[in-house]
Parts: sequence; structure tokens; C-alpha cells
Amino acid sequence: MNFCIKEKSEDILYYVWNKLNNEYFPDYNLSDYRLEWSQRRQKRTLASCNVKKRVVRVAHELNYKEHYKWLSPLLHHEMCHAVMAEGLIDENGRLKVFDEDHEYKNAIWDGQSLMDSSKYKEFIEFDDVSEENSLCDKSFVLLRNLWFKSAAFNFDIQRYFSDHNVTL
Repeated sequence: MNFCIKEKSEDILYYVWNKLNNEYFPDYNLSDYRLEWSQRRQKRTLASCNVKKRVVRVAHELNYKEHYKWLSPLLHHEMCHAVMAEGLIDENGRLKVFDEDHEYKNAIWDGQSLMDSSKYKEFIEFDDVSEENSLCDKSFVLLRNLWFKSAAFNFDIQRYFSDHNVTL
């Protein structure tokens, strides 16, 4: 397990970061990232990841117990940036450039997202928890909160990767 312990006020950030690192990215040692609450008031950006300096800053507006539930998905997102950058920074701290032709098409617009079909089983439409009320048979679900709104389309991501020989 990769663990790092820092100052008291950032303990919750490190706790969530370490938990996500061990659960989702056990092959990557991201324990040398510095996690901190931002100093400035944030209007649009909830978190940022500087892979060159290995620093993740989280909006200090989220440093309240009632907002801690958002730290896990937020830090997971920033951790994805950190993992994707692994091996892309050279010894001088500069981004490596690869001279290869790739064609990528993105058909997802702002406000759209893909959610693995396994997650649909976890959503229940109303208070009565039963299999018949799960979202398994739905094609998408509207996800909303204070700073977030997206149509999350039901998609078997792992099957797509397997069918198209996509590897990391």
C-alpha cells in the first residue's frame, strides 16, 4: 500500500487520496503528490492537478464536513490526470512529445458522460430499495448537483475496451 501522511488540515485529502490510490491504481505510486486546499477563492475550478510539480489543489470551499462526500470523485478525477501523465514527463520536468499519428474522435458533448453499466445497479430511483426500481434497464440517467449536471449514458466500458483491444 502507498501511504503518505502530511499536515493536519489536509488529513482528509490524504486519506481519500491514499484510499483511491490503493483501490483503483495500486500499480502507481502517487504518494509523493502534495495535496493542499487552495488559497484563493474558487469560482469555477474545484480542483487541479499539476503533474510537473506533483501538486493537487482542492477548492478550500469544500473543506467542510458536509462537502467531504465530493472529495472522492473529485480526487479520483485528478488522480486520473496524474496516472495518465506517468511516463510523459522527462528528466528535465518537460512534457515528452511523441511524433506519431493518431486519429481520435470524441462524440461526447459538454454535459454528456459515459457510466459503466455496473454502476446502474447501484442507483435506486426512489426510497424503496428493490431490484425492480434499479436503473439497469435505463439508457441514461440525469446526474445533478450544485456544480454538476450530466446525462450519463449506460455503457459497458470494459466490454468496449475488450472488443476494441484497448489497453493502458
